[in-house]
Amino acid sequence: MIETSNFWVQLEIAFARIWEGEDANDELRALSEQIMGQVLGEAYTEEYIDVPVPVEETEEEEERPSSDDAPFSALAFKIMTDPYVGKLGFFRVYSGTLS
Repeated sequence: MIETSNFWVQLEIAFARIWEGEDANDELRALSEQIMGQVLGEAYTEEYIDVPVPVEETEEEEERPSSDDAPFSALAFKIMTDPYVGKLGFFRVYSGTLS
């Protein structure tokens, strides 16, 4: 995010260069891109994850005791992006441990 006062100073410098007959197209283009990035939002890039490994499905239910000694099983129920921390994943651990 650009600081407002810095933006206006840079814009005034570019206009002063134009007034003196100099070329300031590059500066104006950079300032315009900064404004458009804030108005329209930054470009979104998708991140892809690997294709999951197929799991053999059975009709039998498996009991998992809520214990640290049991195999690890968890469910990710929310993924979000925080501007200060980064990407966060919230999950509930049903059994086992994650290290």
